[in-house]
Amino acid sequence: MENRHPWYFNKKILFFAALITLVVFLVLFEYSSKMRLKATYQIQIDRILNKFKQNNIPTSSLELHELYHRGDISDNAADLFEKVFKIRDEQEEVLHPVVPKGEDDYYIDELPPVQQAMDSEKEKKLDEYLESCAQAILILKQAGDKKECRFPIDWTKGTSTLLPQISGIKDSVKLLCLYAYRQKQKGNIQEAMQAIVLSIKLAQYLRQEPALISQMVRHTSEKTALTMMAKLLSGTPVPKEYIQPIYSMIQDESKDFFSIQGCHAGEISMVMHLFEVYKDCDEMNKFSLGSKMSKWQHFFYMLSSYWEQDQLEYLTMSYDIYEALLKSHASHSWKLYLKTINRIDASGKSLPILKPITRLFLPGGCLKYNLENIALRRCAQAILAINMHCQIHKNFPEKIEIPIDPFDDNPLRYKRLNSGFLVYSIGKDEEDNQGDPVNDLVLEVQ
Repeated sequence: MENRHPWYFNKKILFFAALITLVVFLVLFEYSSKMRLKATYQIQIDRILNKFKQNNIPTSSLELHELYHRGDISDNAADLFEKVFKIRDEQEEVLHPVVPKGEDDYYIDELPPVQQAMDSEKEKKLDEYLESCAQAILILKQAGDKKECRFPIDWTKGTSTLLPQISGIKDSVKLLCLYAYRQKQKGNIQEAMQAIVLSIKLAQYLRQEPALISQMVRHTSEKTALTMMAKLLSGTPVPKEYIQPIYSMIQDESKDFFSIQGCHAGEISMVMHLFEVYKDCDEMNKFSLGSKMSKWQHFFYMLSSYWEQDQLEYLTMSYDIYEALLKSHASHSWKLYLKTINRIDASGKSLPILKPITRLFLPGGCLKYNLENIALRRCAQAILAINMHCQIHKNFPEKIEIPIDPFDDNPLRYKRLNSGFLVYSIGKDEEDNQGDPVNDLVLEVQ
C-alpha cells in the first residue's frame, strides 16, 4: 500500500467538514425560513384577533366564560330546571309506549289532528304520563317567569358540561307541547295556548347560548313548539286574545342579531380553545378523528407553519362572516350573509388535509340554524294571520301580506290544501321544494 501524503487526509477531513457545515447551514436556513414564515402568519393572526377584540368578541374560552357569567343572574330559570330534569328522567320511559319513538318531533307527527279522538289506550297512557309530570309542569311555569337562563357550566372545559343542561330544555318543550295538545282536546283553550307560549319562551332561553349544539337544540325546540301551535289551531277556533301573546313573542326579532353574533363569538372561542389543545400531542390525539400522531410527527407538525396556517384560515373565514353579518344587519337583508356562508362552505370542501381544524369546524355552522329560527317564526306569524282571517271572514284569503323569507328575500310561500293550508320557507338549501317538509321549513294547519 503506497504511502499517501498527509495532505490527502487533510483534504478528506476538510471535505467532510465542509459537507457537514453545508448541511448545518441548510438546516439552519430552513429552520430560519420556517420561523420567519410562522412569525409572519402569527402577525396576521394577531391582527384579526385584535379586530375581534375591538368589537368585544371573545377569542378564548376564558374570555367567553367571563362574558357568559358576567352580571347579576339572581333571577335565573336554570335554578329550576334541575328539578324538572330529574322528574322528567324518572318518567321518560313512560312516554315511549304512548307514541313510536323516532325523530325529534315524532310525537307531534304521530298524534292525530286535535279535533280527532286518539286511540283510547294511547290516550290513557298519555294522560297518566302527564299526570306523573304535573309537578314538573308547575315548575316550568315558574321558570317561564324568570328574566333569563344561564347554566352553571365552565366554558374553559369546552361544551362537555353543556349538553345535559340544554337537552333538558328540549325535553321540557316536548312535555309542554303534549300538555297543550291534551288541554286543547279537553276544551281548555286558554291553558293550551299558555303552555305553547311557555314552550316558545323556554326554547328562546337558548338564544344567548354561545355554542353550535345550543342553537341546534334551540332550533329543534322552537320548531316543536311552533309545529304544535299550528296543530292546535285546528278544530275549535282559538280566540284572538289567546293568539296575541304568541304573535307578539314571535314577531320580535330585535334580539336575533345579538343571538347570531353571540353564537358566532362562541364558535370562535371554542375553536381557538381547540387550537391551543393541538399544541399538546396527547391532548391533540384525544380530539383526533383520524389517525393519531406520534411525538415526532407532532414535533414536526408544530415546527412547520401548518398550525398557524390552519388558524389563519379559520380566523380569516370567521371575520369575513362577521363583516357580512354587520352589513346584513345594517341593510335588513340576509342575502350577503348567506352568500358569504355559502362561499365559505364551498371553499371548505377543497381545504388541504393539513388544515384539519378548519376542515372540521368551518365557521358559520350555527348561523344557518339562527336563520331557520327566524324563518320558522315568520311562518308562524303568517299562520296566525291567515287563521284570524279565516275566523273573521269564514274563508281563506286570496291575497294576504306575508312576511319575507330570510333565505331569498321573497315572501314566504302559502298553499291551500284540501283540509287546511300551509306556509313554508325554502330553508337553508335555498331551493323551493313546493312545501316538502324534508327540505323546506313547513308549518301546516289542518
